[in-house]
Amino acid sequence: MRPSFFDRPAPVVTSIIRGQTPAEIIKWAAASESDGAGGIAVDLERYRPEYRTEAHFRSIMDVFDIPFMFFAYRDDKFAKVQSDDARQEVLLAAASAGASVIDVMADLYAPDPMQLTFDTVAIDKQKRLFDEIRKRGAAAELSCHTPCAVNCEKTLEMMKAMESRGADLVKIVTRAESPDDLAEAFRTTSVLKAELKVPFIHLVSGTYARPHRMAGATLGGAIVFAVHHYEESKEITQPTVKEMVEAMRIIDFHSDAPGIKINRKPSPFPLFTPPAL
Repeated sequence: MRPSFFDRPAPVVTSIIRGQTPAEIIKWAAASESDGAGGIAVDLERYRPEYRTEAHFRSIMDVFDIPFMFFAYRDDKFAKVQSDDARQEVLLAAASAGASVIDVMADLYAPDPMQLTFDTVAIDKQKRLFDEIRKRGAAAELSCHTPCAVNCEKTLEMMKAMESRGADLVKIVTRAESPDDLAEAFRTTSVLKAELKVPFIHLVSGTYARPHRMAGATLGGAIVFAVHHYEESKEITQPTVKEMVEAMRIIDFHSDAPGIKINRKPSPFPLFTPPAL
């Protein structure tokens, strides 16, 4: 049985993979695992329609012994005219194929500028989707990406609203465009850790995202995202897998955690003995 993203002593370093074919996904997932990734997140943004089947998804995941999550947002390059319902059918196929987590947009069925709908009809449909995802053996993640910075209190309010819908995992990604935004992001992660009852992911994008991406997981969070390599045509604030694993090693976040490769060596320097005063 493939390991889970949950119940780990340290956040799972998870590599976001984008590709057009199963072979391309497998290639970069294998490279990411070799670099130390403990999980894979497949972004179906550019994944070709003819490969969006349970059999093809299974052919990818059967190669690995690490957990997979899948997401399909409205920036799909091959299916821009598809409805929210149609994209969920693809994600349900991934759940049936063995995915550990399926991402559900928090404004699914009722698009909202802050990606969090409060439309009651849409929320009821989301809850029914969670049930179907679980029937197929996966956990349901409810996620929100905001176009702006959001303070601690508002972020907590949004995450509590998402938690109340019954998702197994809640995620929010806000922006950090100033040092004050960055400081607020660190405070927010700590508060979410104390207040939320379900596993969560709290991340930021933007100009000042990188310090929080590298160190924010020490304050809480089930998963940290990374990439195997950078692409010139896409805004990527995630560190590389190698960088993230090394940051976790240096921070020494639960050194006995699976996937966090701690390789301590004795210091080459003699111990310092303070003089007697």
